[in-house]
Amino acid sequence: MENRYEVIDYKETNYKFSCGWGRYVTPHLHREFEIGIVLSNGIRIKSGRDQDMIGTGEMWLMNPFENHEMCVQPQGAVNDFVQLQVSPVFFQGYYPDIEGIRFQTHHLKEEEIGREAFSMIRLRLIEAAEIYYKHEPGFQLECAAQINLLFRDLIRYVPYRKMDGNEQTAAQRKQYRIRSISTYIEKNYDHKLLLSELAQREGLSLNYLSAFFSENFGMYFQEYLLSLRCTKARELLMTTDLKLLDISMMCGFSDPKYLRRGIRKLYGTDAASLRKEKKLELRTEEGDEIRESEQTLSGKTAQLFMDHAVRFLRHEGTN
Repeated sequence: MENRYEVIDYKETNYKFSCGWGRYVTPHLHREFEIGIVLSNGIRIKSGRDQDMIGTGEMWLMNPFENHEMCVQPQGAVNDFVQLQVSPVFFQGYYPDIEGIRFQTHHLKEEEIGREAFSMIRLRLIEAAEIYYKHEPGFQLECAAQINLLFRDLIRYVPYRKMDGNEQTAAQRKQYRIRSISTYIEKNYDHKLLLSELAQREGLSLNYLSAFFSENFGMYFQEYLLSLRCTKARELLMTTDLKLLDISMMCGFSDPKYLRRGIRKLYGTDAASLRKEKKLELRTEEGDEIRESEQTLSGKTAQLFMDHAVRFLRHEGTN
């Protein structure tokens, strides 16, 4: 996941499962619902003004177009995860009300929805992912059935509100603006970029855009831009032998000292230490790719990971 409006890459299905490990995922948003399970350590999720700590064995839940940032706790640790991303369009032909549903929590807690409901939702997600990665004939249909049951249970047990027609229209306008802004930043982060320039492009006053950005991205414009630039720089530090000066210029920093400060602020380390991580990259026979501080798996590697996840959750469920 990248620090921008994220276009989910679907293959063979109109939903997407991901499993693997990660350290940090920069602020991003997408049109899909997202539900995931933390299998080790914990993650801090920041969405707008809200922050939630999701512990081992617990689940997070994001609505479409909710900007969110994810950081493993303790800092520098790695966590395992399984997640599903699915668009409201998946359900639209037979359950159009889903378009207006917004769940009222980002942290699914056993004590709030009940142990039975919590266990059932988690089991549906993990079983659907297991089916997805086994890739047996007809897996698409079986996964779709599990996803429908999963969302039936979410709507039955997790608090939500239903937007009316006017709210949905306003939400669509806001979503279009968020997508336009984040896409423009993604395409132009590598040179000088001013909020005033962006406001002029969007036909908005500087004050309005500043407030809109802070409310919907959960941080100020300069913080968002720094996070994106540092993420791009970190990737280059870990995957190339380019000099720090060259990386700074490529990522929109006028001087390497600003990149160094950003890396220290975001990652709590220095550029040399990040470069050493290059030697620790995990590569698999399936050709899996590291993006940001996250590695998603596929093929046989993903199947082995899911076997581990299923054993872990079944063992935890007996405790």
